[in-house]
Amino acid sequence: MSRLNYSSNGLIRSMQISRNKLFAYCEGKNIDPFFYGQLLNKACKNESIEYVVNRANQIDSKTGGKEALKKLFYALKRKKSLKSKFKGKEFNILFFMDKDADCVLKKRIRSDHVIYTELYSVENYIYKYGKLRRAIAISACLDEPIVSTHFSCSKTWVEQKALLWKEWITLCLFSQIYSVNSGCTYGRISIINDSDTCKLLCNTNRNLYNEQVTRIKNEFLRKTNLQPFEFELKFKRVEMLVEKKIKEKILFSLFKGKWCANILESEVKDLHSQEINLDNLGKRIESTLLATLDFSDDWALYFFRKIEKIIH
Repeated sequence: MSRLNYSSNGLIRSMQISRNKLFAYCEGKNIDPFFYGQLLNKACKNESIEYVVNRANQIDSKTGGKEALKKLFYALKRKKSLKSKFKGKEFNILFFMDKDADCVLKKRIRSDHVIYTELYSVENYIYKYGKLRRAIAISACLDEPIVSTHFSCSKTWVEQKALLWKEWITLCLFSQIYSVNSGCTYGRISIINDSDTCKLLCNTNRNLYNEQVTRIKNEFLRKTNLQPFEFELKFKRVEMLVEKKIKEKILFSLFKGKWCANILESEVKDLHSQEINLDNLGKRIESTLLATLDFSDDWALYFFRKIEKIIH
């Protein structure tokens, strides 16, 4: 993989001499380039606009991911180069970023040149709108009719899993909002949805949950010097936010899509007694799911509207 390795000035110069008119940057290196490339291909095809999709780890930055994109965005914004013209050629720059919990943290960049996912991340779209049952059959080398009908409706499956992990979402969200180093983070799978007979797929283990709440509370009080009742109020607000998302049937927007691979792998193993290759099965299903996405479906309209603002 080639790295851009330019200063912001050098990057602008490379764009000026390129035949491309649209330069897109995305966070991830696995799912994102194909996902956003398909969207741009459809959006730009009728306009005869040539484009290129670059990964964040191609940018000259030690941070990588979203932080690298933000750093480049602000550098180009200062130089007024997000949209520019050189020798009669107009070029635009787009940044695709995962929403994560940025909407709750009020950390989103307000710019037409930054397009956030509506769901938590790109992976959420794969699991919600991909053909889950077919992807499992292909990845596990099974005949599709024998794959459990439990996986027939991807939308139902993901909402069920988000609901199952609602307490874990609450713990992760609170820890992120208040910068509490508790071990409950979006960077790991649930540690409170385990039992002696079930892993990741069971309802919240109340003992494990209460242990984590106490741990978060103690760390929060130590860090802030606030009173216990103040913790209770703030924690209740986060619980109410999660409950609100449940009532609106959009809890999956706060659920990290990457968690699905681990859950799915456990579930396929439990539901199918056939001898199947379980090595990295969750990630194999994820890659296959990506290929089953229909970028002409309604879910993609949100992205097309945002892209069209830039290319028109």
